[in-house]
Amino acid sequence: MPSQSQPSFIGIELCGSKLRAATVNDEGVIGERRETPFQVDKLVPQISALVTELRQGSTPEAVGVAIPGLVNRKTDRVVASRDFPGIVRDNLHAELQDATGLRFELENDANAAAYGEFKSGAGRGSRDLFYITIGEGIGGAIRLSTASLPSTGRIQESTGRSPYATQSEPVGHNSTAVITISTAPP
Repeated sequence: MPSQSQPSFIGIELCGSKLRAATVNDEGVIGERRETPFQVDKLVPQISALVTELRQGSTPEAVGVAIPGLVNRKTDRVVASRDFPGIVRDNLHAELQDATGLRFELENDANAAAYGEFKSGAGRGSRDLFYITIGEGIGGAIRLSTASLPSTGRIQESTGRSPYATQSEPVGHNSTAVITISTAPP
C-alpha cells in the first residue's frame, strides 16, 4: 500500500464480470490490488466492501470509479451504460459517498484510463494525448493542452458498437494504444 504519510486514492473499474480496485499514491504508484466478481444488483455494497478492505486504517482523499458508459461530470450522474443499465440511477454517487463517508468521482472508463496514462503512464510529460482502448468494448479520449474532450453518446456509440451488428463477440484480449501528439513544428 502507498505510504500512509502520502495522500492516497482508490481506483475502481467496472469491467465485464469483475470489479477491479487498487490504491494509488500521488506519484501514481499502485499499491494494493483487489478483484471480485461484479454483481450489478449489489454494486454499492460491493464497492463499499472493497473500499473498506483497501483503506486498512488510512483515509484516502477520494475514490474514483471508472464506468463503461456516459457520465455527466456536472451532476455526477451515470447517464447511460449499455452493458450495465442497472447502474444508471439518479443517486449512485450519493449512495457510494453515504456508504463509505468518502468523496467519490465517477468517470467514463476510457476517460479515466487516458487520464492515468497522461499523469503517470505512457503519456506522462506530454502536452497532448490521444487514447484508445479495445477490450470488452472500444473507448477513447483526447487530451489537448490539459483539457479533456469527453466522449459523447454519438462518438462512443459509433466507436463502441455498430447498431447494425447482429452479434457481439468479445475481443480475446485487451489492447491499448497511447499516442502522444506533438504540436511543435518539426
